[in-house]
Amino acid sequence: MLNLSLISSEIHNKGYFVAEEIIDKDFIEKVKNEVNKENRKRGEKNWELNSVRLLSLLYKDKIFLKLFKNEQIHKIVSKLLGDKYIYSFFSANTVYSSTSSINFHRDHPTQLGSNIFKSVNNNYLLSVQLIILLDDFDLENGATLVIPHSHKKDISNNEIKNTQKDIIKHAKSIVAKKGSILIYDPNLLHSSGINKTNNSRSVIILSFCQPFIRTQENIGIHSGNFLNESESFKEMIGYKLPKQQVSQTHIHKGNFFFPLKLRIKKIIKNILRISK
Repeated sequence: MLNLSLISSEIHNKGYFVAEEIIDKDFIEKVKNEVNKENRKRGEKNWELNSVRLLSLLYKDKIFLKLFKNEQIHKIVSKLLGDKYIYSFFSANTVYSSTSSINFHRDHPTQLGSNIFKSVNNNYLLSVQLIILLDDFDLENGATLVIPHSHKKDISNNEIKNTQKDIIKHAKSIVAKKGSILIYDPNLLHSSGINKTNNSRSVIILSFCQPFIRTQENIGIHSGNFLNESESFKEMIGYKLPKQQVSQTHIHKGNFFFPLKLRIKKIIKNILRISK
């Protein structure tokens, strides 16, 4: 039974919460198998040669859509963001044997802005991120590392980049069983650990945000995939968001040639650079 109030309290205080073994392990095994298949077909190399990211899972095998619709996930997100939240992105990360740690970072900081957008008592989230464990996480296989309470600190990207050795001293490893969900404020500093084992470890990453936030994935070009879904589902994945509008008030004859002129200049510059 989920304690939604506890989850909310921990997210706002520490920046993260681990909901233990929320999703059935047999189902998790099927998801992991499908991730492995998709990785071989179209996985993208990520921060290291031994790690792969798989994007846009909503448009791949139906098992991902089934996972996406998990009722427990949406209870958690609704508690943290309110009932009008929308989908932002859905991906998988796999780290293989001997993959090293990545730098501590915050997720999509340009989307979130900074802590100046948060309320005084830090109780309002612009977005929330969930990591669904497809393998057991332990100290040897590259479990996610988090810096508790770091979501409350307004640190610049340069400071984060230049103080990695100091940051890691405060890190906590997320040790949990597959099927568990790590829920966190995307402003929380985190990293993957080092995979010292001979086996891969995979996660699913799900992100949701407030309806006035720009989503990271454009659902519009794939809207035909979801014609038979409920109206509430379509609204949640951004199906009904208005398309971007181009102002007609600033269009005049001179505007047609200016971007063309810039394009020609760029082509000429590249030709001259290559010919040197």
